[in-house]
Amino acid sequence: MQAAERGAAGRGPVVVVVLLVAVLVLVGVLVAPAVWPEAPPPIVSDAKVHPPAPADPGGSTRTCDADELDVRLAADRTTVTAGEPVVFTVSLENAGATPCLVDGADANRPVTVWAGEPGRDAERVWSSGDCDEAERMLLLGPGSVDTQEVRWSDVRSAPGCERVEKPIEPGIYSAQVTVADVDGAASQVVQLTRPEPPEPSPSPSRSGKSGSGKSGSEKSGSTSASPSASATPTDESNGDAGGADE
Repeated sequence: MQAAERGAAGRGPVVVVVLLVAVLVLVGVLVAPAVWPEAPPPIVSDAKVHPPAPADPGGSTRTCDADELDVRLAADRTTVTAGEPVVFTVSLENAGATPCLVDGADANRPVTVWAGEPGRDAERVWSSGDCDEAERMLLLGPGSVDTQEVRWSDVRSAPGCERVEKPIEPGIYSAQVTVADVDGAASQVVQLTRPEPPEPSPSPSRSGKSGSGKSGSEKSGSTSASPSASATPTDESNGDAGGADE
């Protein structure tokens, strides 16, 4: 009897502790969400960003069309001066949506200079393609730009790199870029001016100096002769006076 009472008394505190832990756990489950709210779910977008694909040299052999090939020409000066070359900047840009091929060598993409306005009847003065027979194929991706510099040294040229000795005369000249294998592809016209050479300044005349020197010597001669001329009558007058005294 006493042993049973001692067992029941020993289990009493254990039951109390278990109930107390269960109450604390239940309170924590109910209170924790109010104190620490759940993190918001991540934002998921259905939009996908695709970077532009690099141009594949083996994936396209299509030649650029005139409506998608932007050809531009600029010059570092508009006055043509002897001994100072004009530096042209040539730009080819693919303004289309797909890659395309173009020959960017001077033989196919020349800078040509005419006397006056360009046209069939205009005098062809010089071309950067006259001395070039190379090929420079370019694969231009969408928005790609090829830029090259071309120099004109104030001389004439002819096809086949034949030298022309005729000088560049004063007047108005026009420069333009065309693409031979792309019909209709051309740049804007850049106008150049070759001014008249300065007139030589007149050299000073020496006749005035020689004349003034001569007149000066004549003046000095006449001045030096005056005392001797006046001395003669003085001596004669003295002689006459002496004779009179005698």
